This record gives sequence, C-alpha cells and structure tokens, in this order.
Amino acid sequence: MLKIKDNVDLKELEKFGLKETIEDDVHINGYEFLLENEQKYYYLLIPKFDREIMGNALDIIYDLIQAGLVEKVE
Repeated sequence: MLKIKDNVDLKELEKFGLKETIEDDVHINGYEFLLENEQKYYYLLIPKFDREIMGNALDIIYDLIQAGLVEKVE
C-alpha cells in the first residue's frame, strides 16, 4: 500500500491538483482529484485519517512519489 508520509503537511497535495474535501454522505475528510474525459474517469482519494492513496490517476501518484511525499507500507 502507498501512503503519504506522516511528516508531510497535507496542504502540499494542493500543488498537485488535489482539493480538500469536506465530510458528507459520499466523501470523507481528505484530499481528492477527479478528472473525466471521453475515454476514462481518473480519480485519487487520500483520506486524512490514514493517508492511504487510492485511485487510478497514476500520473499524479508518480509525481507525488518523485516529490518524496509517498512511502510504501504493509
């Protein structure tokens, strides 16, 4: 599993196009990225409570790894 490192301020994710979400009936508190085009729906969700990276927006995940914000955990 990939997650955002504990020592990273989650506001840093905004530099990569993620937006902070507010808890409601669909989302949890965290950061998300959504992009839909004709062929594919890309998303990325990072909950604040565990920082686990979920989604299929691989370009952004790659950018987060290159920036040193991600760690692999079991």
